[in-house]
Amino acid sequence: MPVPLTLPDGHQPVLGDTFRLYCQVRDSRTGDLVNLTGSKIWLTFKTATSQLDAAAALQVNSTDNPTMFSILSTGVMRITVPGATMATALTAGVTYYVDVKVKRASGDLDRHLYDEVTFLAQVTRATS
Repeated sequence: MPVPLTLPDGHQPVLGDTFRLYCQVRDSRTGDLVNLTGSKIWLTFKTATSQLDAAAALQVNSTDNPTMFSILSTGVMRITVPGATMATALTAGVTYYVDVKVKRASGDLDRHLYDEVTFLAQVTRATS
């Protein structure tokens, strides 16, 4: 079952900051937290739900970008996208549709987050 997008501090995300997203992945039939071992996970940002994945403003997955995806415990994961990646791909003030999709080792494919998000522009752009 999809859960709403919430950042840990409850604030609107700022483009260029490291983007951290925490998700609980539950079985849609039982509600139990699922074992994520062997799963492939996608995080996708699009400006329209009708866009193909190839046209997404940003899409990362756990196979091509394994350091961005951490399994913290059974059914609990953190996705961390570097600020530079976010700033290169996305635009402040634009509303994006975002989702997290999980293909479990069993082959089950589930969407575990679906929301809209608009990033604020950075004020301080220093990185070192």
